[in-house]
Amino acid sequence: MSYWWASSTCDGKPALHTLTVGYLYDDILGRKTLNSLFRAYVDDITTRRGCTNVTYPAAKSFHDV
Repeated sequence: MSYWWASSTCDGKPALHTLTVGYLYDDILGRKTLNSLFRAYVDDITTRRGCTNVTYPAAKSFHDV
């Protein structure tokens, strides 16, 4: 299973945005597609909620468990 995360500040409070991906989808979609999908999700949610200071960890921080 893969875990993806990003952080931001929403309404003055810290927020954590996550995505958990099962092995099947991990294999089918691949890391590059999942990265694009996750960034689109975080960009959408943080824009709609007016969040600031969006931070994505380095790609090597995302790992499989």
